[in-house]
Amino acid sequence: MGFGDSGIIRVDGAFPGPAAAAMSDLVWQVLGWNFGFDRADRSTWGEFRKRPLAEAGAAPIFEELLTDRLAAMVDDLLGEGGWEWPSDWGDFLITFPGPTGWRLPHEGWHQDWGFDVDCDPVRWVKAFAFLNEVRPGGGGTPVVTGSHRLVGRYGSGRARDQQGRVLKGSDRLYDECGYLRDLGSPGDPAERRRRFMERETDVDGVGLRVVELTGRPGDVVLIHPWLVHAVAPNAAATPRFMRAPVFRSR
Repeated sequence: MGFGDSGIIRVDGAFPGPAAAAMSDLVWQVLGWNFGFDRADRSTWGEFRKRPLAEAGAAPIFEELLTDRLAAMVDDLLGEGGWEWPSDWGDFLITFPGPTGWRLPHEGWHQDWGFDVDCDPVRWVKAFAFLNEVRPGGGGTPVVTGSHRLVGRYGSGRARDQQGRVLKGSDRLYDECGYLRDLGSPGDPAERRRRFMERETDVDGVGLRVVELTGRPGDVVLIHPWLVHAVAPNAAATPRFMRAPVFRSR
């Protein structure tokens, strides 16, 4: 299944593993300097603010995220030479282990760009760059593959103002689509996993399935701007370290 159908594409080993390790080391250093986190002592892990990380986010090491291999993939999606070098390397996505086990979240499902943004053809892609290994249950982002096509269908009938501009907001999608409404409702964890993750569900001709984004240091996953996703708990023994740059068309 390609990017147009699924809304995601993996680039395994998109940037060097040693560079990913150096980026991860920098994150640990910042967390240690500012909050007293010790990589070897889980009892020191706790709440932290993102501002110190954002200030360290422009370190030259992060330029190694954009390799020729990753740039070639972005060329395929946005057109060769048709996109801008990221103004920054995106948010840090960091999730430390929590006190409970992993379960599919029922809150916070969203897409990053609303109906007011024209994404046909796609003009933005978001990257999830793995700085350390993220295994199943380790806080990886759950995404609904194929959901960008459903968003596009709802968007094609969206309301407009008197000047013909598309009105912002996507509540109608989440209210009217039974699949997404149920995904955003609590229920038995085992049944939710079976229904949403173990099989694909056809919704008006669009195949939908929840996939957890996992990977090794140096892997990158690119997602469509309209892909529905959420934040998941981390039930692993190690934190999730990622960055999420956005590539935009010129």
